[in-house]
Amino acid sequence: MMVISQNFAEFAKFTSNFQGIPNGCHSISLENTGGYSLSGNCNNTCSWAIPSMDNNSKDILSLKIPFLNLFAGDEISLFKLDEQVTPLATITAKTQFVPSFNLPAKTGAYLSVARGNCLRNDTALIARFEIIPVCEKEITQAPRKNTVVSSPNFPDSYPLGVDCNWNISTMGSKSNLHLITFNHLNVSQNHTLTISRVLKGSQTTVNITLGEKNSSLPSDLLVLTPNHVKFYAPFNNIFTVGNGFQLSVTALDCGELYTRESGKIETPSNSSFCVWIIKVPPTSSDSVNIVIFTLTPNEFGENSSIEIHDGGSIRDRPFTNLSGSDIWSRTNELLIVYHPTSDNTEKITVNYKTFSCEPNMQCDNKICMHPEWVCDGFNDCGDYSDEKNCNETRPTPRPTEHPEIQTNGGYLVAIGLGVPAAFILGVCLTFLAFKLKNRSTEVNYAPFPIIEE
Repeated sequence: MMVISQNFAEFAKFTSNFQGIPNGCHSISLENTGGYSLSGNCNNTCSWAIPSMDNNSKDILSLKIPFLNLFAGDEISLFKLDEQVTPLATITAKTQFVPSFNLPAKTGAYLSVARGNCLRNDTALIARFEIIPVCEKEITQAPRKNTVVSSPNFPDSYPLGVDCNWNISTMGSKSNLHLITFNHLNVSQNHTLTISRVLKGSQTTVNITLGEKNSSLPSDLLVLTPNHVKFYAPFNNIFTVGNGFQLSVTALDCGELYTRESGKIETPSNSSFCVWIIKVPPTSSDSVNIVIFTLTPNEFGENSSIEIHDGGSIRDRPFTNLSGSDIWSRTNELLIVYHPTSDNTEKITVNYKTFSCEPNMQCDNKICMHPEWVCDGFNDCGDYSDEKNCNETRPTPRPTEHPEIQTNGGYLVAIGLGVPAAFILGVCLTFLAFKLKNRSTEVNYAPFPIIEE
């Protein structure tokens, strides 16, 4: 160390204190990427400084700690290197999980490590940083095209301090509408995913926060363009983060959200991709509301241009039989997809109404029990309550079986292999004749393919 003094008067003097720096204890990074490791230095406080790279930059300083080995009494403190040296997070030997951290590159970061009693040859931590672009994107879609939006690092856990913004618009759309489908959502409490311009009465912004108590995926959303998607995960000392979200955003030619108790939907003659969502009131006192609908015409070929999902999302299974009248849903929501081919542009009308299931018509799990479910030999309710008090004793399916949903809510049952073939054939023919007599012929529809950009 060398000290140089200049311009002192004859009797002037100054005092100062100096302290030696333990070897490998303090470090400063002056590049756009770098790392820091700390070994030993017991009973000392060491530091790592990452100063501002550019005061006008919107870039992000991404900090990760891939290796951590702290003893009792060790403590790591992370600060934003602004004028106030704002504290952001504290890590101790009791910390079980350390996420990555995002900070503004224009402020920089400061890491302080206070070491207690330890081994002189141990490695306490290894940390790395890099400067990455700001989490912000402008997306312009063509009609009928699909864009996937996901949180940083997805499917791995997202960083703390993340503040992402996506502005999504459509080029040449007739309706300026988007369909947003949630493919995955695992967002910790106090971390929010906000979607603006949602078609839901007068409400134009939806804040979606999922914590430990709610892990189900929301229904699909119809939103006006341009719309704004924002994901915000502020710093906290709990270090609870999920692995984030993934959304599919599809531009539509037409669509609408129906919240009235009854209504009629007619397919347009000049649109090639439309989505309508029917969402009637969910309950009324002790009753459970569902949707009953009828299509005109009510007979469709294999290349039908309409598909109706039994629920409020394209994730939900489509009805496999759309013939007949008064088709019952399982919930208070339906999602209708209209995607005609060049040789199939027939006009289709959907008439719907709300039906209230009173308590005496409900399954034990509060699902509305369809009349044809009662004692039909299938676990239509999902909890076997539709097969209670039946005259015929029927075998209980194994819990591991996952039968497919049919239009009327029926399920497929496997027949044991130990029965002779002739007897099996006879049983099958008799069963088939009975079912054909009581149920409409089913038409299978392939799930609607997501159109990739």
